[in-house]
Amino acid sequence: MTAHTSWLQKIRCPDCQTHLTITFSQDTFHIATCSCSEYPVIDNILILKKQQYIKKSIKDIRQKKTRTALLRVIELGASAPRRALVKATRVASRITDPFFDRLREIIAPPYINNQPLSKAIAVWKDWGTYNQYRLISHSWNAAVPLLHFIARETKKTDTVIDLGCGWGYSLWYIHNINSTANLFGIDAHFVNLYFAKKYICPQANYICTDANQTLPLATNSVKTAYSSDAFHYVKKQEELVKEMKRVLSPGGLLIVSHIHNKRVNNPGQGFAHTLKEYEKLFGNKSIILSEDKLIKDYAEHNLLDVTRQTASENNKAFAIILTKKKLLAKYKDLLQHVHYPLSINPLWHFTRDGFERKTPQIYLQDTEAPQITTKTFEKIRLSKTTKNIFFKLVQKGILISTPKNFDLYKNFIQEK
Repeated sequence: MTAHTSWLQKIRCPDCQTHLTITFSQDTFHIATCSCSEYPVIDNILILKKQQYIKKSIKDIRQKKTRTALLRVIELGASAPRRALVKATRVASRITDPFFDRLREIIAPPYINNQPLSKAIAVWKDWGTYNQYRLISHSWNAAVPLLHFIARETKKTDTVIDLGCGWGYSLWYIHNINSTANLFGIDAHFVNLYFAKKYICPQANYICTDANQTLPLATNSVKTAYSSDAFHYVKKQEELVKEMKRVLSPGGLLIVSHIHNKRVNNPGQGFAHTLKEYEKLFGNKSIILSEDKLIKDYAEHNLLDVTRQTASENNKAFAIILTKKKLLAKYKDLLQHVHYPLSINPLWHFTRDGFERKTPQIYLQDTEAPQITTKTFEKIRLSKTTKNIFFKLVQKGILISTPKNFDLYKNFIQEK
């Protein structure tokens, strides 16, 4: 194995539990073999699935048709409705008519019309919008202090996994604070991992697999198992909790952020539970926190309090921490680990009267925007005596560190 594929030695087949071996390589495309099957590695993203289109992508790699393999898993790795759109577009491509020209423009995957791959995000418009506004959403604000906590608790070469990692924001944030962590992103959708690897956190390793099956990691091999805004979408939640506990090393951390409350209406409710049901699911030693309390402690006091349960039955969402390790009473001065340089959050715009959000109404769930004037902002740029105001802007998410290629993928979302 090369340096780019050495991380695969840590992975086990979810079916036969044997290690993977690279048996064919073409640039960043590989074929990984275990005792029972073969799996493709596409752009250094391992796909642990066995559908027919996956088998065809393996054949593509063997024939050195790497772009075909990539496009195949993007197209056929989508939901059934999206695949129906793909088929409809293929039919439309044979018809010369203004209506069908417009249909192709709106829904056609880029590889059908030989357009640049970057146009693919237009087909995933709603999901792309969610990711565009991720850095200012309520769920992200609640996750930030927990990500600081994970990064500070992670020692050199410790393994951290993010289940349902999406576009890899959490992995990117942890890496910026602790660049020595060994990061793994796991998600069921290849297109998420593609953008995560290419634009958000290329330093992490990525596995495309279903969280409803056995995790592809050895027992006691993980320091922290983390998941944000994803657990409530998993059907086999009891099995997943057991799997997360299995892979954790002694004294490891299990942290689930933004987990929906069944008693409160949430967009995309999933398979949510009540507070009491979560206590039963994760065990009586788990600490269940109120997201509102997490945000308030971080934004107003620059700390994370994990000493006691703060959740109530009426909270919209919870955060859950489970560990056998003795935790500190309170984790203070989280902002000393903020990654520099910082820039104005592109999801805000700067007016004569101060900062205003550009986000749609659905995302305005967090606290009101602070009153920040042009004059105040000039002081931040010109004076070293405004540290408190500066940190307030960071805590409110107005000044942020962004992924290196943030503007590139933001432009993908905004393309028409």
